[in-house]
Amino acid sequence: MRNRRLEAKIAELAREKTGKELTETENLKESGWDERGLVALMAWIEERFGFFFDAEDLQAEKLLTLRDLSELTEKYVI
Repeated sequence: MRNRRLEAKIAELAREKTGKELTETENLKESGWDERGLVALMAWIEERFGFFFDAEDLQAEKLLTLRDLSELTEKYVI
């Protein structure tokens, strides 16, 4: 189930980090995000929402878009 408020918040966090507007379905790598940037964004999400991702969830090949990241985050905050 998609949580649009959560998607919007994560998109806002990404925009704050990069200064760029990203859609939920835009490929992060193609938008200039490298693994280091993704890790930094995920750490920021953890800090902002007050949880830690499980190690098995931290697979870059499964986190291609902001929607992927928000669906994963939803697992922890909802």
